Amino acid sequence: MKTVFAALLGGIGYPMLEILYRGRTHKSMALAGALALPYLRWCACFPVSRPLRALAGALGITALEAMIGVRCNRDHRIWDYRNSFGNWQGQVCVTYGVLWYALAFLLVFRPGKAFAEKMKKSEKKG
Repeated sequence: MKTVFAALLGGIGYPMLEILYRGRTHKSMALAGALALPYLRWCACFPVSRPLRALAGALGITALEAMIGVRCNRDHRIWDYRNSFGNWQGQVCVTYGVLWYALAFLLVFRPGKAFAEKMKKSEKKG
């Protein structure tokens, strides 16, 4: 159920962030968000440092953007990073990879032990 909620939140949140930042979005961004947020939840479980979890999150989301871009943005009408530093086929670039890292760093935290134990107890009840 938490994964479904994360997918819904990402599917709504990602296009909303894009509207706030760029003033427009595309339906493919809802798909990207619906896949990205559950992926970040999964990354948060990795038994490594937070910076490495954030790196895994940023790389995964960048790969997701590239896959969606190759499929939905061949003509670069949705976004165009061809003039951006370190771009790959105009679909992804270093600048947005760094931004994804920053966002992932905020989202891949692991709550403290006490909070985690409390959540386990509440999940068993309900």
